Amino acid sequence: PGAPAAAVGQRIDVGGQHFEVVGVVEDAMHLNAYADIWAPISTYASSDYRNELTGMFVALILAERAADLPGIRRQVEQIAQGVVHDDPKEWTRIRFWADSKLDLFARLTVGSDEVPDSGAGKLLAVIAAAMLVFMLLPALNLVNLNTGRIMERRAEIGVRKAFGATSTQLAVQLVVENVLLCLAGGLIALAATAGVLAWLESAQLIPYLKVDVNLAVFGWGMLIATVFGLVSGVLPAWKMSRLDPVHALKGAV
Repeated sequence: PGAPAAAVGQRIDVGGQHFEVVGVVEDAMHLNAYADIWAPISTYASSDYRNELTGMFVALILAERAADLPGIRRQVEQIAQGVVHDDPKEWTRIRFWADSKLDLFARLTVGSDEVPDSGAGKLLAVIAAAMLVFMLLPALNLVNLNTGRIMERRAEIGVRKAFGATSTQLAVQLVVENVLLCLAGGLIALAATAGVLAWLESAQLIPYLKVDVNLAVFGWGMLIATVFGLVSGVLPAWKMSRLDPVHALKGAV
């Protein structure tokens, strides 16, 4: 307990070995790089790992900039090609890559361990197609809802057309109203998301979980909400804006 700076320089005993604290890092979720203590690999209790081809270790690469990652991946692939196994007849080739989390998941699902390409592009295409299919269903539902909502305003549409409003003006107004409603729903979702994320952090259901609202993802979400508003509002708005004023005032479609 106490300030991290106070721990630097202190000596601790772990498993019969004495260590000096040289730095304190932020808590990390166990899915990333969780550890209570970071120590040189040479202090590992057993030296069996020196003679093992694979083990319980995971190598993490920290790039200074995101733009450096492609070059790092190429370097890792070149290093892998130069590794020779003790039994080259049995193991003719050794393969390993610098995969991100997305690459790792893609390689386990739609990709292959035989080629450097993880299949991340294919995975993203599948996810995008699935999202499009699942968004079409609520879009159709919104079309029906908007049609019913706009039909309740037949009298208003008839009066406005009688006073000279054009079909284009009415259609634009109805579409803009629908888009604003969708964007308002997106803002409510943002507030609800921030509340849920704050609760997850405080509840500590996942140790050391730290999550924040990603503004880029939120921006894409608002863009999708705008598209929803346009797609679900154009057809009903155009249909109702072309009503005959007399029929609209009488309540007929």
